[in-house]
Amino acid sequence: MATHQVESDTIRGKFYTVDTDKMTCTCKFFEFRKKCKHLDTIVSEQGVCPTSQTKLVMYPNTNKEQKDRLSAYDTWTRQRVSKNFILREFLYSSRADYFGVSNKPSDHPEQVVASAKALCELLLEPILKKFGKFFITYGYQSRKILDTLYPNDNKKSSSPHQWDRGTFSSGIYARVDIVPICVEDGEVTHEEFMNWVMYNTPADLLMFWRGTNTFCISIAPSPRRVALEWVSTGKGDNGSNKITYYGTHFWNNIYPTLEESQKPKFSPPVSGGSMYFSK
Repeated sequence: MATHQVESDTIRGKFYTVDTDKMTCTCKFFEFRKKCKHLDTIVSEQGVCPTSQTKLVMYPNTNKEQKDRLSAYDTWTRQRVSKNFILREFLYSSRADYFGVSNKPSDHPEQVVASAKALCELLLEPILKKFGKFFITYGYQSRKILDTLYPNDNKKSSSPHQWDRGTFSSGIYARVDIVPICVEDGEVTHEEFMNWVMYNTPADLLMFWRGTNTFCISIAPSPRRVALEWVSTGKGDNGSNKITYYGTHFWNNIYPTLEESQKPKFSPPVSGGSMYFSK
C-alpha cells in the first residue's frame, strides 16, 4: 500500500493520509468531492501509480464538455469588476473548501457581477484610495453553502452575502467583510475608519466586532446608514450586545444640527437610522 502523510494548510499539526493505490484521502474535501488537492499533489509529483505503473490522468472522467465549462467559468471569474478588483477575489470561500461545496453562483450570475461592480464602485475603491490595501475575508456566498451550513434553518435565506438572492428584486443588496491593513497595524483606529466610511460612502450597514479588525459592510438600493460595534452582552447600549454609533439618535438628533459642510455626503433615505428596513 502506497500511503503518504500530508499536512493541512490551515490546521497546524493536522495530517491527512493519501493512498495512491486506492486514490483516496482522509480530508473532508475528498469525502464530499471524491478528489482533493492533497491527492492531486502526490499524484502530480509521482506522475505514475506505484502499483500499476500506469500514467495517471487527472480527473479522467472529465469530458470535453466539462472542460469547456470549466474553462468558461474560469474566464468568467477573472473578469474585471473595477479598476483594482476582479470577480474571483469575492468568490473564494473557506466554508466551501471545508465542506467541499461549490460557491459557484447558479441562479443569477449576472446579478453577482452587478453586485461586485457596485460594491467596488461605491465602497471598496474609495476605501482603497483612502486607506490602502485591505483583505477580503468574506465575499459572495452561494445557496449551496447556505443549505449545507443551515439545513434546518428557515432563516438561512437572510444572508446578504448571497448577493443574488433578490431581496430587492434586481436591486443590489450585497455584503462584504474586509480587514483594512491600516487598522490591523494600528495606524488607524476602528472609529476613524468607521467615521470616514459613513461620511464618504453610501454604506447601508457597517459592523465591526470588539477584539477583531474585521468590518462587515453592505450596500442596498435604499441604505439604512447604520454603523455599530458588536460587544459582549451587557456591555452595549442599555445593557445590550451592541453599541450604535450611527443610528436613529444620530440621524434624528445630531444630523439636523450639523452645518452643511459637516454633514455626511449621504443621508438616510429610508429607515431614519433604524437597523430594520421600513415595511
